[in-house]
Amino acid sequence: MNTTDTTSEQPVEKNCATCGQPFACEYPALARYVVNCAACVEKQMAETQHRAVVDLAEERRRKWQKRCPPCYAETDVNRLPLPHLASRVLSWRYGPRGLLLHGATGLGKSRCAWLLLRREYLAGRIVRVLNCEAGIEFAARYADGTGAAAQWIDLASRADLLLLDDVFKAKLTDSFEAALFTIVATRGEGLLPILVTTNDAPDSLAARLSQDRREPLLRRLRELTEPVSFTT
Repeated sequence: MNTTDTTSEQPVEKNCATCGQPFACEYPALARYVVNCAACVEKQMAETQHRAVVDLAEERRRKWQKRCPPCYAETDVNRLPLPHLASRVLSWRYGPRGLLLHGATGLGKSRCAWLLLRREYLAGRIVRVLNCEAGIEFAARYADGTGAAAQWIDLASRADLLLLDDVFKAKLTDSFEAALFTIVATRGEGLLPILVTTNDAPDSLAARLSQDRREPLLRRLRELTEPVSFTT
């Protein structure tokens, strides 16, 4: 019977092109392509990953500058009317229960909410904002068809964090109020937080809502948010 002697290939000794230290390439067939030792390869991979994280963070900062209203872009917490409440708002940590910031106008509710939104956006979360113009925006989507309106609702319902910034200030149409109810209810079911700013106290908000949806919507807001009163 013929037998064939086989000998295992021996590692190839090389010098690392990066650090200059000798190392053994365990795969001789690939020796011509392996120019760095394992330590240098690992270091280069870590540096590449770090650059990718830094680049992504910078890209999100650039996108935020385009998304954030200029009047909120340079908010200085120390110059707000109630800086201690700003600290309270910014102590919030992402979770299913959001915040309801209520009180008189000009006390920094929206600025605090946008600061919090910025922090979460830069942390990688998907955020969305509905403000006092949301009713007009929804009406335009509704005019485009029920599919466009449903998509608008879905985007607000599924964002990681939603800000309702003075969205209850204008008189609500039945269709828009129904859309808001759907958004709040869906987010509650999905354990997704909302931030709300309003000049109304939680109870006085009832006067702005229709009789059929008033109590169900207010109950959900109470369950899904912690109230923060902005008073001097």
